[in-house]
Amino acid sequence: MRRFSTGLICLLFLFSMVCFPAQALVWPNDLTANEAALKTYIEKVNTALEGMHALPINSVFECYDTLASLGITAVSDSDTPESVQITVNMGRGLEWMEVSSSSMDGFASLCAACIAVAAGDEEHASQYMADPKAYVARVNKNPSTSFEDHVLTARSEKVRTYWAYSPNAYGDSGSFLSGFGDTSAWLTMTLTFPLQSEEDAGVEVTPVPQPDTETVRDGSDDDGDYTPYDDGTHFEIFLTPTPEPDSAAGY
Repeated sequence: MRRFSTGLICLLFLFSMVCFPAQALVWPNDLTANEAALKTYIEKVNTALEGMHALPINSVFECYDTLASLGITAVSDSDTPESVQITVNMGRGLEWMEVSSSSMDGFASLCAACIAVAAGDEEHASQYMADPKAYVARVNKNPSTSFEDHVLTARSEKVRTYWAYSPNAYGDSGSFLSGFGDTSAWLTMTLTFPLQSEEDAGVEVTPVPQPDTETVRDGSDDDGDYTPYDDGTHFEIFLTPTPEPDSAAGY
């Protein structure tokens, strides 16, 4: 009888896990227009993540009319940020967001989902993996080397993305040899939402920079890089004294 009862309890537990979905995100009551737009956007991102078999955004830390903070945590609707933090800035709708992670597990999928939904193409989120994967590979190749794009948060006609990496973001790490277990190392994608609200906004691709190659423009003809404006690397001779000898500045 005891074995039967234990088996029945296990079956009921498994049945509850299958039939009842994971706990939904907790949003404020009486959502403003910005908060409602954010909720719709995050729901679409999570649908895209589900299609890629990736972890969903499951915690809302703060949510106001102009700013929201979310994340992916071990427990749904946790009040403590962990290895994935998302900050969304809102004004006249969704304006720009930062997706930061101290763990590369699932980072490319998360970024791809965010980009695809912002571009109105959430059904093909997996096709937006190339750029995030390239930056993850760059960090894995040189984990102690930081980089940062110049970010423009003003919206344009297309989705724009910028990337930054800090191996010691909080200044509390003596070494990064341990890999991404060091939670002070963060890779960040900044995404600027498009101006239009309709779908198929498109994405403005930001090419991954090549830090190992550098072209020096010194004004010489050695590499065919001569230009009339060479940042003052040549000499100019003027026959007229400057300042004029009889001026006040001449004394």
